[in-house]
Amino acid sequence: MSSSSSDENETTIHRTGIYTQPKAGSSKRSSSVRHDVSDAEEDDEQPYATFRKDVNMEVDDRITALLASLHFEQKRDIVPTDEDDDKLRKIHEKICSLITNEPDGHRRRRLNKALGASNCVREQVYYLRRKPPTPPPTYYHRLNAALHTIVKESFGEEYRKVATVLGLVEALAEVLILEVHTFGIPESNAGEHRNIRKLIANALTNLTYGQILSKRRLCSYDGFIRCVVRIIIESPNITQVYAGLIRNLSWNADSGMSEALQPTVNALSIAAVYAHTHRFDVTAILSALWNLAGHSVENKRTICDTPNCLKVLASLLSPDAKFTSLVDSATGILKYVSQYLATNSTHLELRSLLISRMLTLLKSASFTCVTNTLGAIAHLIAKDPHMQQLIRQDVAAVQQLNVLRNSNRDDIRKAVKEVLNTLNQPCSHRFGGDMSHSVGGASGIQMLSEPQLQMQTSHHAYHGTASPRLLSLRATRASPGKYIHPQQQQQMQVAVDQRSSSLPRHFAIQRNGFMMAQSYNQQMDSQQMAYQMHQQQIM
Repeated sequence: MSSSSSDENETTIHRTGIYTQPKAGSSKRSSSVRHDVSDAEEDDEQPYATFRKDVNMEVDDRITALLASLHFEQKRDIVPTDEDDDKLRKIHEKICSLITNEPDGHRRRRLNKALGASNCVREQVYYLRRKPPTPPPTYYHRLNAALHTIVKESFGEEYRKVATVLGLVEALAEVLILEVHTFGIPESNAGEHRNIRKLIANALTNLTYGQILSKRRLCSYDGFIRCVVRIIIESPNITQVYAGLIRNLSWNADSGMSEALQPTVNALSIAAVYAHTHRFDVTAILSALWNLAGHSVENKRTICDTPNCLKVLASLLSPDAKFTSLVDSATGILKYVSQYLATNSTHLELRSLLISRMLTLLKSASFTCVTNTLGAIAHLIAKDPHMQQLIRQDVAAVQQLNVLRNSNRDDIRKAVKEVLNTLNQPCSHRFGGDMSHSVGGASGIQMLSEPQLQMQTSHHAYHGTASPRLLSLRATRASPGKYIHPQQQQQMQVAVDQRSSSLPRHFAIQRNGFMMAQSYNQQMDSQQMAYQMHQQQIM
C-alpha cells in the first residue's frame, strides 16, 4: 500500500513527547445520527458532542501516557524482572479499564478488537529482552497468531487509528529489532523467523498507510531503519515486503524522514542489482527507490554509484506492456538520477545506452512512462551535443517526438517541448564550459576556450558574417570555426570539406595549416582573379 497525501495533510503532530500520535479526534467516531430538527435543538446537541469528543481525547491521552511509561527504546538491553512483568500486566489492566469506561459503544468495540493483539506483541517484547537461545513453540504460535490478526484487520482505516492509539506501531518495531538482534539471520528454524518478520513488515505497511504520524514515529524509532537495512541485505527472500514498507514511509516524506531513510538507498540499490531477474521483487524495490531518488542529491549519487545499478535500470526498459509497472518505476528513477548526471561528467559510457533504450519507450501506452522518459532525456541531452545528435539520427524517435507535441496531456506536451527546444537550439549555444564533455575526448578535436570563442564570435558579429543559420543545427563535432591540430588535419580533411561545401567560401579558409572561420577577406583567390580578368577582356 502507498500512502495518501490527502491523509497526511489532515493530521498534526501530537504536542506530547515520547509517543507521537494523533491527539484530537485521531480515532474519533463518525456519528450516523441525522438531526432533522430545529436550529435550537441542534444548538442543544452541540455541548454533548463536545463532551463526547473531550472524553475520546481523554481516553487517548491516558492510554498514551500509560504506554509511554514502558520506555521500550531506553530499556532495550535491560533484562526485565518479575516486577517489570507485573508492571506490564497492570498497565494492560488499566488500558482495559479505560476502554470499558468508553461511553461510545462503537469505538469501545474497535478498541477491544485491537487490544488483545497489541497486548500479545508487548508481552513478546519482554520475552525477547531475556535473550532466549532457542524460543519455545509457544513463541511462534502466539506471535504468529497476533500478527495474522493485525495484518487482516489493518486494511480498515478505523482499525489503523485505534491501533495507533494502542501503540502497535512502536511495539511491532521493537519486536522486529529484538527478533533480529536475538536470533540474527538463523539457519535453523529459518522459516519460522522469516514468516514472523514478513508478517511484521506487512502489518507495519498497512498501519502506516495514510498515517503520517505513524510514519514519522517509525522513521525516528531508534534502531529500526538499521534493522531494516540489515534484513534487506541479508534476507533476500523477504526484501520485497520491506521494500514495500520503505515505499510507504518514503512517500511525501518530510526532511527528517528523508534523512532517516537515506541508509536504505544503498541497500535497495544493491538488492535491485541482485534481484533484477525476479520481476515482482525488483518491482517493489524500484518503487521504493523511485520515491527515495527524489529526496536528495545524495540519494541520486548513491544510486548512480552502486555498481551495475544503472546498467540494470537500462536493461529493464522494455516497451512490453507486461512490464508497465516495472518500467514506470525504472523511468521514474532515471528521471531523478538524470538530474544528477546532467551536472557532472560521470558514467559517460552508459549515457548512450540509456538514451537508446529510453527512445524505444516513447510509444508506450503508459503516460507515466512517457512523461518520465521525456524528463530523463531532457536532462541527459541538455549539455551534451553527442547525445543530441544520437536522437537526431533516430528518425523514428524524432517523428514520435513531433507526434507527442500534440498530446492531450499538459505534462507530456511540456516535457516534449523541452526536449525539442534543446534539439533545435543553434550550435553556437551548445559550446563552451563542460557542455561538450562527452565529445571532446572521444573525437580528438581541440575545442576553443571560452575567451577564444567570445573573441571569434565578436569578430564575426562586427563584420556581419556570424549568422547562426550558416551553421548546421545538427553538427556534433567542431564547426569550421574551431581550430584543428595539424596532425589531425589530414584525417579530418575529407570530412571538413564535406561539412563546409554548403557554406560561403569565405567561411572556411585554410591558412598556415589550420582550418578557421574567417570574415570577408579582400585578398582574392586565383579563381576570383581569373574571373575578373575574363570580364575585363569581354568589356
